[in-house]
Amino acid sequence: MTFSVIIPAFNAAATIERAIQSCRNQSFPPLEIIVVDDASEDDTSRITESFAPSVRLIRLPENKGVAYARNAGWREAVGSHIAFLDSDDEWHPDKLKIIAAYFDRRPEIKLIYHPYTLAEFGRSPHWENQKLTPYPFWKLLFTNPLQTSCICVAGNIGLQFNEKFRYCEDHEFVLRVASKYKCYQLPLKLTRLDQPQLLGGGLSGNIWKMRKGEMKMYRNLWRIHLLLTPLIPVFLLGSVMKHVWRWMSINSGREYHRKKNKS
Repeated sequence: MTFSVIIPAFNAAATIERAIQSCRNQSFPPLEIIVVDDASEDDTSRITESFAPSVRLIRLPENKGVAYARNAGWREAVGSHIAFLDSDDEWHPDKLKIIAAYFDRRPEIKLIYHPYTLAEFGRSPHWENQKLTPYPFWKLLFTNPLQTSCICVAGNIGLQFNEKFRYCEDHEFVLRVASKYKCYQLPLKLTRLDQPQLLGGGLSGNIWKMRKGEMKMYRNLWRIHLLLTPLIPVFLLGSVMKHVWRWMSINSGREYHRKKNKS
């Protein structure tokens, strides 16, 4: 078994070195590390090139979005399995060793994911007796527990990211995978995120863009299975209600802090 690691990067000069090092420090070394620079305007490419030849750089001439960047790396990958890592995240040193063991035990599995942490990694987890848990398609329709830096897939899965999506592309991808194969969760936190999801670049703005991506995903459910078509209005309404609830929670929190700062 071999892993191709794909790291999409856009203006990631501050974090790309740490992400690459977390791949190079794996106890089960990846076959290749591919960084796809999505037309960055900073030193992302220069820093990546300093790791050559152990790290391969693909430069995109114009910004295409993270789904396109991941697919661009995937098309060039030669490993039997693909592991994704965002440019501001990092892996536990034993991540690939642990994931490889589970793929070896169950070669029919096409996708394994795991939770993430925001804290520093501790000692190597006791993983030998941990069981994979199926996460069914119907459950993924309602919630997305996945983060792309926590996903590993078989290279021959026959599906890639939808390049028309700039937001919610991970949920849309996994939903299509789950419609054809069983997805499994490994209950180990093997990825550390640099920051909580949806933070940075204007919280409420990002949430609305994510919500629009989710609604676009639901509008396309008929492409997965025609029997899902009658449910599309229900999911769209639910998505709007989730956004309203989140917006109210954010603004009530802001009002609380404003009053607290005044007192």
